[in-house]
Amino acid sequence: MTELKSILIKMLAEVPSVGDKYYFDDYLKSNVPPAVENTYSPLNGATDVSEFATPTITSNFQFRNLDDSSITDVSSYVELRKNDASGELVAITAALSADNSSITINPSDILAINTTYWYGIKDDVIEYKETNTAVTGLSATFTTVATAISMVTYNDFDGNSLTTVSESMGDPAEHMKQLQILKMEQIWFLNGKKETLGVAGKEYIFN
Repeated sequence: MTELKSILIKMLAEVPSVGDKYYFDDYLKSNVPPAVENTYSPLNGATDVSEFATPTITSNFQFRNLDDSSITDVSSYVELRKNDASGELVAITAALSADNSSITINPSDILAINTTYWYGIKDDVIEYKETNTAVTGLSATFTTVATAISMVTYNDFDGNSLTTVSESMGDPAEHMKQLQILKMEQIWFLNGKKETLGVAGKEYIFN
């Protein structure tokens, strides 16, 4: 039995007075879940979307495996394609939020400009926890910006890799003096947002 935390009572027929007693009986919690609501970012049909977009599908329900177990790797359940649902697959990784209600798709490379992309969850591979029904029909399309952002490449100081910085941010020193790199190969600066990808533990200083 679920503990009743609080209740709101509206008195429509009379105004209660101090000392009045009222008795209530047979309170039942509804076992009917609300209607499922899903949102997309970018929105379906969006245009002028950044090349750095990370498409996200969010629900008011929780996602889980069809056998009722928790999802440990959601990457194989979602897709990013060029043009439409039958288009060329785009390499991605994906992440499920801690509350199991939001899936974010991370393209492995910067998206192509002036290109339409389709993204979505594959039909009948996961389910909604609240209704125990398979997820179907969750997809959207968007089109990227027509002009590529200007990028410039800097030496990564170790002689083996490169750092890419957007010229649209101006002198990197104006925005960041010191940066601790996490892993992989690049740093991207875009509209004040950075994605840190570089050599683990290496420190970069922009003067």
